[in-house]
Amino acid sequence: MRHCHRRFKDLLVEKNFVRVVEMNRRGGQAVVIIAGRTILEKNSDAAGNYKRLFFSKMRLELVKKSSGQWCIRTAELLELDRHPANWELIGNAAF
Repeated sequence: MRHCHRRFKDLLVEKNFVRVVEMNRRGGQAVVIIAGRTILEKNSDAAGNYKRLFFSKMRLELVKKSSGQWCIRTAELLELDRHPANWELIGNAAF
């Protein structure tokens, strides 16, 4: 966890806009597809190594806890800048 705190100590996201594209719910489980537009902080390493504005689409699997709170069980990256993507592609990217 310390590594994450060191790596992301500076604010990366200036603005983030998210909308629900699709939602299917069955009892205590749900699948939600969300699309987002993210604007990174202009002086961040991420903006310098990639670009400042990008679009993404994700598939989230949610589960409802006994307390009534919904929690994300899995998050799958579907698109990045309107091109098919997944976590493996991101992990292998040479920034």
